Amino acid sequence: TLNSTNIAVNSASDLYNVTHVDGNFMASVRDCSNAAAITSGTYRISSTADLINLAEMTNAGKIESDVVFVMTNDINLSGISGFVPIGTNINKFSAEFDGNGYKIIGAEISNISGCVGIFGYIGGGTVRNLGIEGATVQGNSDSAKIGILAGQVNGGYIDNCYATGIIDVGSSSSLCVGGLLGDVQSSTVENSFGATEILGTGSASDIIGGLVGNNSDSIYEIYKLLIIIYKRILMKLPVKRILQEHLETIAAEKLRVITATLVTATPLPRQEPVNEVRVVHQRLNGKKHAD
Repeated sequence: TLNSTNIAVNSASDLYNVTHVDGNFMASVRDCSNAAAITSGTYRISSTADLINLAEMTNAGKIESDVVFVMTNDINLSGISGFVPIGTNINKFSAEFDGNGYKIIGAEISNISGCVGIFGYIGGGTVRNLGIEGATVQGNSDSAKIGILAGQVNGGYIDNCYATGIIDVGSSSSLCVGGLLGDVQSSTVENSFGATEILGTGSASDIIGGLVGNNSDSIYEIYKLLIIIYKRILMKLPVKRILQEHLETIAAEKLRVITATLVTATPLPRQEPVNEVRVVHQRLNGKKHAD
């Protein structure tokens, strides 16, 4: 079983080529009035209060798409109960969130239905350069969309992010669960990975994935490569040559790839963690393109 306690992850090495932005000159989100909408500008995220205020304002429809939020340090949410995800299916997160190479640590999210994660629903928004470590997420309703970073991404862009932790889906059914992202539609996801333990009894209608639960067409070469490698592992065939060949293809197309995970077949058949295969391979310079 692959879980957050036996994987060494640190933002310095697992986030690709991040140069920290100095946020001291930026206004703080916690100092913004919840009565007025934020329509433009750049704001710093440096505390639990900032994250909570961002969630409250987003979920109230008071954050518009031309706003940028930049983390200026790691934020530890351990012991903070009742954290509400940022963005709902009514008021989606459509702005830009730059983790700036920092981490959100120890988040606990429970008793939330619908879209569940640090971000509930990202609609047209961007999240980049963000690590999430040691998170615990519980989905307590049928048909929920659950991911440690985000439950739902539609028309969004996720770049250079990772998540570790535990997702417990209990006995809920018709779920869409991913270690990083739950349901991804018409979006771009690159340079990102999940290293997550997924628990629950599950049902035949569940969709479970180590990186994403459900995906339309937005995961690039890394997903195809993982499928090939995973099948060869099951067949007890060597993977070194196929890995090298695909990395050469990726390099030729100037694609940039880091780490990802893939769980075994769904649905979850028992009250045990789902087995995962984690494939770590070379980082390559360049920019991805859509298939």
